[in-house]
Amino acid sequence: MKHLLFILTIFIFVSCNNHVGTKPEIFLDEDTMLNVMYDLAILQAVKSTGDYTLADNSLEINSLLFNKYEIDEQIWAENNEYYASNIRKYNKMVNEVLERLETQKLEMEEQSKPKNLKKNEK
Repeated sequence: MKHLLFILTIFIFVSCNNHVGTKPEIFLDEDTMLNVMYDLAILQAVKSTGDYTLADNSLEINSLLFNKYEIDEQIWAENNEYYASNIRKYNKMVNEVLERLETQKLEMEEQSKPKNLKKNEK
């Protein structure tokens, strides 16, 4: 949840400025950025469910994400600021992540249906 607030804060801060941000030294291409945003949303959802299995095993959720993409919080923040400086593009990226999450949700719901229910729907 903290990262979601962080993203929104940067989004609001950058949207008040009319300049395009400076490209970070370690630049994440748009596809990688979308993947990071998607994974961050998933990890935050897991964290918000109250399932502290990850915490019980001394794993910091953010470190899992950053290790996967071989980045740190500063690289994430710089890239997020860069992308958020173009409000239309960033809005499009956020919508793509939301669509991807919705698609994943529907797929999981379909998989969780009993097999006889799936047959009756056809």
